[in-house]
Amino acid sequence: MMHKITHIAAHNLQDAKRFIELGLQTEKLSVTGSIKFDINIDHQLQQKTQALKAAWLPPVNGIQRPVWVAGSTHAGEEELILDVYRKVQTIYPTLLLVLVPRHQNRFDSVARLIEKQRFQFVRRSALSLSTQPEVNAQTQIVLGDTMGELILFWSIASVAFVGGSLVDNGGHNPLEPSLFNIPVISGQHVRNFKHIYQSLADRQGVVMVSDQDQLTATLLKLLSEQSFCQQLGNNAAQVLSENRGATSKLNLQINQLLAT
Repeated sequence: MMHKITHIAAHNLQDAKRFIELGLQTEKLSVTGSIKFDINIDHQLQQKTQALKAAWLPPVNGIQRPVWVAGSTHAGEEELILDVYRKVQTIYPTLLLVLVPRHQNRFDSVARLIEKQRFQFVRRSALSLSTQPEVNAQTQIVLGDTMGELILFWSIASVAFVGGSLVDNGGHNPLEPSLFNIPVISGQHVRNFKHIYQSLADRQGVVMVSDQDQLTATLLKLLSEQSFCQQLGNNAAQVLSENRGATSKLNLQINQLLAT
């Protein structure tokens, strides 16, 4: 199979070595980096972010409420997140949680879970209807039950938790919140994005936690220590910036192959 491949663009040296071990010829291999780093904030997203902040986060006495976005969560994580949220709320009562399950077929079950725990919440999908329930000072949780809006929710976050990582699902991409200089918290189960998390960890751009107690302590630390919060977000954004360029390298290689 390897002899029939024209070219492979690997995203890191470790993967490149594995292809060689599988029998790929060296001249058919290049290391380009990952196209996941080539994300940007466009003008349309900036406008949506400003509109969402105005609608959900009007300043009270000149102070804007903090926002914790827990995105791409899986079964077994929402219960942990809600428990952490309740504990953190005793110290930060204005904290808004935006909870975004990974899969559409779980939106209703997560809504029932929130209702069972008697939180004041609204569904994002309901905010688009003519009746428009408001996100107000009494709203504790927004359930992100729409598709394709997670990057918008990251853009208004004070702190991000990337799901699929406290339970053994392999984790999800932490680079979108990093795009906004948002500090990222993750569980330990990140095998699907191991090289990205390693790049962030090497530069102190992510905090890895093992359980809900560590998640609680980390969230409190980030909310209370603004300089630490900013430094973590800046470190992650720097990693993102330094690893850009894979898309242009791939375009160049594809054009060269097509020309031969």
